Amino acid sequence: MATPAPRCGSGNARGRVIGTLRVIVITLLPIVSGQDLELNQVLRGAAESLGRHDYAECQELARSAIDIDARVPEAHALLARALTYDSKYALAERALRTATDELGIHALHKDLGQLFQYMLDPPKNTAAIEQYQRYLSHFAEDAGIHNDVALLYAGENLPDAAVKHYRLAISLDSNPPTDYRARTNLGLLLVRMPGSSRESWAEGIDLQAEAIDIAKRLSQLHNDSQAHRDLPTLLLNMGSVVDSAHQRAGPTTTAPPVSYWHKALSLNPNLTLSLDAIANKHAGAGEHEQAFDYYDRAVEAARSPTNQGTPHYGPALAAAIRIKAATLLPRVYGSSDKILQWRWRYMRRLQALLEEDAASLQIADNPARAALDMGYYLVYQGLENRRPREMLAKIYLKACPSLGGGMDGSSTEETYGDEQSAMTVTAGSIPALGRRFRVGFFSEYW
Repeated sequence: MATPAPRCGSGNARGRVIGTLRVIVITLLPIVSGQDLELNQVLRGAAESLGRHDYAECQELARSAIDIDARVPEAHALLARALTYDSKYALAERALRTATDELGIHALHKDLGQLFQYMLDPPKNTAAIEQYQRYLSHFAEDAGIHNDVALLYAGENLPDAAVKHYRLAISLDSNPPTDYRARTNLGLLLVRMPGSSRESWAEGIDLQAEAIDIAKRLSQLHNDSQAHRDLPTLLLNMGSVVDSAHQRAGPTTTAPPVSYWHKALSLNPNLTLSLDAIANKHAGAGEHEQAFDYYDRAVEAARSPTNQGTPHYGPALAAAIRIKAATLLPRVYGSSDKILQWRWRYMRRLQALLEEDAASLQIADNPARAALDMGYYLVYQGLENRRPREMLAKIYLKACPSLGGGMDGSSTEETYGDEQSAMTVTAGSIPALGRRFRVGFFSEYW
């Protein structure tokens, strides 16, 4: 789901989609015979071993259960989960494929899909979609899997298929509703889809509001701890949707996006993406000191252990925000002295980044979050700006080497097969090169 690069004036909170991976629930068999009693005891022991993180014992007991009755889904599910937690992903996949393809246990297509989607790095999204579709052909009323397959379709740039499954998930919800995940995910997608209409933006905002109301009710009336933890993310998403609608269609009747990000921070002060979005808004409004303050807080949050395992944590995220803060420039200056002060400050920040070890600046293979204005506002200073632009380019190449054409930054070429690179150049023809060049330019007129 592509999101535009953050720019001054755009909060760009990058709302977060919410998946539905759940801890496996083992339903033990009813006791009706001696064999069933033995099987039930073995399954119970395997489940308890899994809870104690004794994966070897769980695998042994699960295999014993399979030996007793190979048609029991719980035994295969326990074995696969223990292998997965033990980082034996290939064995987990083999166990689940044996259960689904050879034994015809259709319920475990879901487990195989979740293995591909959530446990592997990188995930096998196409394979996960195939498994979910096979599962849904037998269990079409599983709203959670409709949500998960919709996430994958959206990630594969198939928004229409994603919308279809989100809507199915919502239609299968209970009364009163409890599925805030599908609503927030659909709301985000509707405002991001190319060519989306005002009606889509309005529906996206309504869906976010519904998701927030559901999570509040579950948290307050039912003590749902997961809903309580997800509520800050839902508020982040609401701000993101409102911000997108404001930029495309003008102000809406809802509160400003920043108000939702502040509400999210009141529940979770370490919500990195809310801090970053608020900083972007201050930067766009020319409130630079406030922007620097929120960027600094966002960097601290991205490094906080309390955010581990969430989209709000990571060295790459912290590095991206640091680069963005270092490259912040005003659009208007109060005096020539202010211009010189900002130039000195800007050059010092760039030089400090260039002197850092490259490992501390890696922002992965997506520089979008680190991009603020790409040095555009240097022209407003009326000074020579080649040197700062060269420094800025070196920083981005250092932080994201793939911008130079290779993951290690050592090459600007993309190689092809021998039959493509060994081409004959004849008189009057355009030379066919065995590589492609990336060409870019800066302009003071755009």
